[in-house]
Amino acid sequence: MDAVIGKVIDYIDEGGRFSIKKIKSCINFGGNLEKLERRVKQLSDKAGDTKTQVENQERSRRKKRRRQVESWLNEVE
Repeated sequence: MDAVIGKVIDYIDEGGRFSIKKIKSCINFGGNLEKLERRVKQLSDKAGDTKTQVENQERSRRKKRRRQVESWLNEVE
């Protein structure tokens, strides 16, 4: 009988730990989402700045756009 009670307590303990882990994950989700949104905005701003810089250099015929730059700009758009 003690073995059965011990197993039940172990399952309850394991379930409690799992629940706490999931609750912490849900609480952190909002903060992580905000951080992701900020980083996406920063990347978008950098892409816009890079595109403007590349276009300005192309207009002044100083440099030609590299395929690597073109690929990166297409990926972030």
